[in-house]
Amino acid sequence: MDHACYDLREGRITRSEAIELVKKYDGKCSEVYIKKFCNYIGISQKEFWSVTEKFRGSMWKRDEKGHWYNTLLDMLK
Repeated sequence: MDHACYDLREGRITRSEAIELVKKYDGKCSEVYIKKFCNYIGISQKEFWSVTEKFRGSMWKRDEKGHWYNTLLDMLK
């Protein structure tokens, strides 16, 4: 979201383009990258998620399928 905001302010993308980018990418990261990162720093994925959850903002909620989503996106509809 931050990078989309920067690009929007700099006039590189439109507001609608920024919204689409945020909807598509915000909060998403492949498990492959998480696994590689954990291996690199020598921690388990369980430990990674334990620490990560402490920093998840209140705007993040789980949907009916258990996937995380940013509730700020609801304001963009």
